[in-house]
Amino acid sequence: MLLARRTLVTGSAATLALAGCATVPRPAAPACSPLAPVKVALDRVVRTKAGLRPYRSAGFVVRREALGDKALVHNYGHGGAGITLSWGSSRLATDLGLPGHSGPVAVIGAGIMGLTTARLVQEAGLPVTIYAEKLPPDTTSNVAGGQISPFGHYREEEVSEAWRAQFKAALAYSWQRIPRSWSGTITACAGCRPTRSLASR
Repeated sequence: MLLARRTLVTGSAATLALAGCATVPRPAAPACSPLAPVKVALDRVVRTKAGLRPYRSAGFVVRREALGDKALVHNYGHGGAGITLSWGSSRLATDLGLPGHSGPVAVIGAGIMGLTTARLVQEAGLPVTIYAEKLPPDTTSNVAGGQISPFGHYREEEVSEAWRAQFKAALAYSWQRIPRSWSGTITACAGCRPTRSLASR
């Protein structure tokens, strides 16, 4: 027997047709013991750390200058984008400082920029020494939250076209290098940017 759609939906046949769609009660969740209440009080605080990450409104600096008969390459001011740009910015720095250089290299600072710069110098086959006031885990980079997306490191109205080209070059190499730096699993996130999965920690 054929029924018109309107007759089926409004008539008693709808009751018959939808009888199989009745909700079935869910089984009760297994019993579990509640978590112990957290005792929160100022006198229980063990330590407080803050990772202040200074930046320059005109963008991070990667620049070479002469210091007597030596070359000094600056690489600083990345703000909240230090981890993101570390490999690329350090490559820009080594590209400025290493051509024509032979012998040992000194890197000042053991944060993310210092460590990635030192690694690239090693990969270039040169001996390197890191000089730092603090070492991990006591560096700002060590307590900073890392994200693989640059954030909070310049003001749009204060950057030059030359700086934008520097930023693009640093970002391109960082996104190429970061997955190779991790021994763990790489998973994709929104926008196809690499992220480190919890399994690799």
